[in-house]
Amino acid sequence: MNLFRSCLFLFLVSFTQMMGQNASEYYKNYTDTLNKRIPNELVPVILKTLEHYPELDTIPIDFVIDDGIHNSFMQAKPKPLSLLKKRNKRTYQVQLMSSLMIGDSVIPTHLLPEDALMGWFGHEIGHLVDYESMDNIEIMILGIRYIFSKNYVIRTEKRVDLIAIGHGLGKENIAWKEFVLNQPLLPKAYLDKIRQIYMPPSEVDEILKGRDKN
Repeated sequence: MNLFRSCLFLFLVSFTQMMGQNASEYYKNYTDTLNKRIPNELVPVILKTLEHYPELDTIPIDFVIDDGIHNSFMQAKPKPLSLLKKRNKRTYQVQLMSSLMIGDSVIPTHLLPEDALMGWFGHEIGHLVDYESMDNIEIMILGIRYIFSKNYVIRTEKRVDLIAIGHGLGKENIAWKEFVLNQPLLPKAYLDKIRQIYMPPSEVDEILKGRDKN
């Protein structure tokens, strides 16, 4: 048991460093509401998105500005040390960039189109719903598989897209992806990532049309 705890501790330390736990805060003021910590400039769009996820009302989530994350604009994860606690004590963090650089232009995150931002946040918050269905060990296994298997990443991201769609954020999911894919000056690696691992806008649209018929 001591060996297991030692290995678990080392894994969490490595996971914390990899995911940027020591996030730099680029907004001076945050608002604390409904067990959520949100940068002031983003309170309206995040609360509007969270309305689609009432099951997370009591779950502590910190939305943290962090320009140190790599090859992503946002990422959601459990706070690593909370994985040492009981499942019902788990807490989460959504890290996001303070701005998006498109060519020579730097656009502050809170000035991006609202529907695209809601699609972005809706997807990341969908990851938290996915985590809530797992125990702590399953989450750690997910983290390991996510590093080593691209096919697993694709399956996970498409499953989370379906979570967001199921929570009424299908149109916003499309708006997020179309906004990104219509920016040819974004890094090619990021555009390729959006094309390769997420559900394409056309597929999301077909799902929405199918639901409208029913």
